[in-house]
Amino acid sequence: MCYYEQIRWACGYWRWGQFRQQCSEYKKNEQCTLKLVYETKTESDVCKLCHDTEKKQRQYEKMYRDVQRWQREGSRNATIEQTCGEMQVMLGVIHRMREEHYHRLQSLGQYFDSDSKSKTKPTPTQPASSSIASGSMQTLVQVPHNMEDALRSNSIEGIAAFLDDRFDQASSGDYVWIRELRDVGYTNLELAQLLHQRACDSPWIYFEPTTAIVDPIKLNQHLPGCAHHMPTPDSYDALQPRPELNTDLEVLRVVEEGCGLGGISPSSRNADSWNGTVEFQHDNSKALIRYGAPESFTDPLLDLSSRLGVISRSFKSAIVAVQVAGLCCDSFTVLSVTSHPSTLYLSRITFETIHIFISRLQDLPNPNITFWTLQALKIYGELHRSSQGVISGVISPESLPRYRSPAETLHMASLALQFLCLGFLSYVQGHIGKLHPFFLDTALEKITLLGTRASPSAPGPYLSARSVELTCLSSMCQGPVIAFSGSNSQNNLEITTGVQRYDVRACPEDILDTWGPGELISRPTSPDMLLAIKIGNGYIGPSQWNQDEAVKYHWDHSFASTSNPFRLDLKRAILIGSLVVPNPGCTNDEKRCWKASSHRFKELGAYNSYSEVTEHEIGFQGGPENFAITANRTWAKRRGKTIKEVNFETGNYKTLTFLEFYWGVRVSFCTGVAQRVLLRQLVADLLPAFADCNQDPTLKDHWESLTLQHDVFGQFGSQEVLSAWLTSLPRDHRHFILNLIQQILETLKCTGLSPDARHFSVAWPQSGFINRCLHVPVTRGHNRWIPMLADSADCATFAYISNTCLEAGKLTCRGPNPEWEGQVHMLETAVCCAEGPGSWTLCPEQTYFFQKVDNTLFWVRAQREGNIGKPPLGIFFVREIAIRSVPRDVIQRILVAEERRRRRCLREKNVAWITAEQVTVLDEAMCRSS
Repeated sequence: MCYYEQIRWACGYWRWGQFRQQCSEYKKNEQCTLKLVYETKTESDVCKLCHDTEKKQRQYEKMYRDVQRWQREGSRNATIEQTCGEMQVMLGVIHRMREEHYHRLQSLGQYFDSDSKSKTKPTPTQPASSSIASGSMQTLVQVPHNMEDALRSNSIEGIAAFLDDRFDQASSGDYVWIRELRDVGYTNLELAQLLHQRACDSPWIYFEPTTAIVDPIKLNQHLPGCAHHMPTPDSYDALQPRPELNTDLEVLRVVEEGCGLGGISPSSRNADSWNGTVEFQHDNSKALIRYGAPESFTDPLLDLSSRLGVISRSFKSAIVAVQVAGLCCDSFTVLSVTSHPSTLYLSRITFETIHIFISRLQDLPNPNITFWTLQALKIYGELHRSSQGVISGVISPESLPRYRSPAETLHMASLALQFLCLGFLSYVQGHIGKLHPFFLDTALEKITLLGTRASPSAPGPYLSARSVELTCLSSMCQGPVIAFSGSNSQNNLEITTGVQRYDVRACPEDILDTWGPGELISRPTSPDMLLAIKIGNGYIGPSQWNQDEAVKYHWDHSFASTSNPFRLDLKRAILIGSLVVPNPGCTNDEKRCWKASSHRFKELGAYNSYSEVTEHEIGFQGGPENFAITANRTWAKRRGKTIKEVNFETGNYKTLTFLEFYWGVRVSFCTGVAQRVLLRQLVADLLPAFADCNQDPTLKDHWESLTLQHDVFGQFGSQEVLSAWLTSLPRDHRHFILNLIQQILETLKCTGLSPDARHFSVAWPQSGFINRCLHVPVTRGHNRWIPMLADSADCATFAYISNTCLEAGKLTCRGPNPEWEGQVHMLETAVCCAEGPGSWTLCPEQTYFFQKVDNTLFWVRAQREGNIGKPPLGIFFVREIAIRSVPRDVIQRILVAEERRRRRCLREKNVAWITAEQVTVLDEAMCRSS
């Protein structure tokens, strides 16, 4: 007898999985024919046959609704007769598929009460159930009286029966959002699965683990132009940063899976197979993490040693994934408290330190047998010291215990490994915001790392991480950051009261690596003397109020061009913080001071007329001719940014590769039809208007030469590589055209959907007037589909009016010289499945969504409309399901589930070599009128 995994689906069907353990009756590599269950892996989804049946059921329901509509309209009698015949055939197919599923279960010896031969067949006068688990289920499963009873039943079939029988009652109160999900195509069975998972699994979202990367960590890797080896100012143009693509999101997923939550992740429903335990508190916003073998294990220390090895290999694969993607060098950073009550320290942990620590873990002997041998004592001692070295940036080594036993050493190793996993997970998001890996439906505000301790009150050290506010750097990070503290820290974050804000002490190179990319700004005559460090849409420089012996640096949105240059060692820590600090020792009596100042009081709001003279500090506007810029490359880690924000912050928009993205939106003034175009096409269309802004005769000559002799429009409108053509241009011509491109993109940066989502800005540069635009109201006429064009993590919008007359179906030329209609009727674009390559096609009547910032989902329905225009498949607007409508934890579950099924999540095509389907996006009202 040999042992195998058993894969069991929610519908009851199961199959044999991987071979796990050989029986004792056969030799090595020999297997008997009798299979026993080693472990059951439960799938939250149903089997493929169930999904196929569900698809047929939806097709039948669509035909039923059409027949009902035609009967009300009193038309299409011949079509009704034909459709009813097709419905009878489809009913037979559905019945046979359910019979097959029933017999499969019977052959497996499973009793399954959600399908049977006595299925009630829908007719054209009786609507079909939207759940494949209906029918006889309703007679065998007692329908709950309310949602609470349905959830307490712990049965997907029971919840589905309640939704089938009493949907209006179910979709009320706190569950009104399920009606919106059903409106966009979710069946009652899918809703039942979602509700069941939310009630039984929360906050965990179970997932299937991927294959870990087994490559070694590169201990001395450095990216070209990284913060640790800053390039020279004259190499600025040589740096070719890449526009951020979906690769970043894929790497984040790998890191979250590899690091887990302190090394623990829900990759199996068998909690005994996990690497540890997590206790959630305060509505799942706080977590306590500990390692340890289940009580059923007879050798817990040996099992713990084995689990630490598994966690370390998974953590190592997360580091390798980031290195392979070219997104980090040979270290990462963490924020932790210091001996100063209001200062955090940004410290660096090298991969060499991690490599040594993991090597010590892999060398562990059996802690119960060989501990007292000299070799074992040496290995455990080295592991103990290595563990202390890992966490020494958070807890001082003097306060950590010396090693006395295997249990104590394994506790220190567990604490260090939990810290590394959580610290690296924090680093890949720039330590900004709350921790919210994909396998949790709720973001975490505080995490306590216990090592192997049962609770924080047990003897021994522990660590905690929580969100804290910074002083001036808070504006740069645009939110709180994640900081660590130790149980023995004098200024433990656990005991901090009130709204405490922290300065940051860090080496400039670590700041650039963590929150960059950034630039060192100096004058060409003295590149070694800095004027400022540009980072995060602002600048770091020394305060003018500093005393020479205590220099404090400050981050601000601008810097004074007349500032005195300063010398800065990128590897030496500086203090960055607020220029104003409270003095708790001040003993002023406020009432006494108020009375003493009464003779100086004036009436509030009364003043004489005046003229205002304002002195502005300038931001960086001079360009390379006035300043020497030394740029570094690093991974922009802050989440919640759109791809447009990332590329403008990093300067990637200045590269020629940026023009090869389909992020332009050309709107025909004549017809109101829009289409996605390459940014190089956008540049070609707008070059004349921007060239007219130049009054310098020399620049006018450059433009004339580019148009008449160098075929500038043909080059940008073709598919040829622009870099070769630009290299062939004279130097002054090349700089002129590059400046025009930069000016065009910077001017159109603010086009697209407004922050309040009320209007859509479309630029209309003309005859030297480059800052004019039209506002298209989003809630008016045929414009309700426009929020789909909102900037997101994988798509950007640069919109402009074009004189090109784009016709589509009934939307034809309105010329000559029509008035602006104030509407953008439709968009021609191309879409693809968001989850990588593979066989995929759009299905008519299926609903899909585009994921926007903050996990807002924009829903559309695919429908074939041959009379709208070419291509024939038009995706017309259904409605948007926003966070305000569906709870955040449900949105997170939808995203993970759809990622696994690879069905509904779409994104627009961004580069030419991606295979995608041409579609037309329009409003439902526009679709009916067409």
